[in-house]
Amino acid sequence: MIVAGIDIGTNTALMVIGQVNSDGSYDVLEDVYDVPRLGEGLDASGVITDAALLRAEQAMVRFRNHLSNHPHVKVYAVATSAMREADNGSIVRSRLELALGYPIHIIEGDEEARLTFLGAVGTRPEHTLMIDIGGGSTEYAVGIGGTITDAASTSIGAVRLTERFAVSRPLSPTAVSQAREYIRQLIVPLAQRYGRIDLVVGVAGTPTALAMIDKGLPTFDPALVDGHTMTTA
Repeated sequence: MIVAGIDIGTNTALMVIGQVNSDGSYDVLEDVYDVPRLGEGLDASGVITDAALLRAEQAMVRFRNHLSNHPHVKVYAVATSAMREADNGSIVRSRLELALGYPIHIIEGDEEARLTFLGAVGTRPEHTLMIDIGGGSTEYAVGIGGTITDAASTSIGAVRLTERFAVSRPLSPTAVSQAREYIRQLIVPLAQRYGRIDLVVGVAGTPTALAMIDKGLPTFDPALVDGHTMTTA
């Protein structure tokens, strides 16, 4: 069976098409991404702009073209922070569904955290915290052996914080301090709630960039980045 998963986020749009085998394993056939930056300006205006919508529509048309190479493919498309927060989120969803040719489900933050944990952590035996830093939100999920015990979503995102605090470059010490305090207020209660953690798994662009810096990579290479371990220091 050939299936496709699509994630329409605040910054990126991602699609993986895979062949699922009878034993539950799978082989990736296509891994496609785009950066429509759907949530550009959303934090200030409360709406997804026409320009951002156009970029996202173009990304969905591109995805649709890839899907056309796989007859009878089963597609599950989800949208996250930008579309669930925008005042015009339902209108945007309708437009993107027309471009993609498949239904799009706007999911809540807890469900986003759950799905990401299952994909990134799976059934690892350690007591694991998954952190998914997106453009508009950051999701956290804690679990062990494939069972999730807690999940949460916060309004911490790379696009959101850049537009809110990085209004001029270079960043002033005041802006950095304000951003840190904003983040601290949201994550300290979660850290207290989760208790002792054996392993942290980081997902998405920010931990990927940190891994590239740590390894001194000039360009992104998923084979070298995936699974890379960093110390807190």
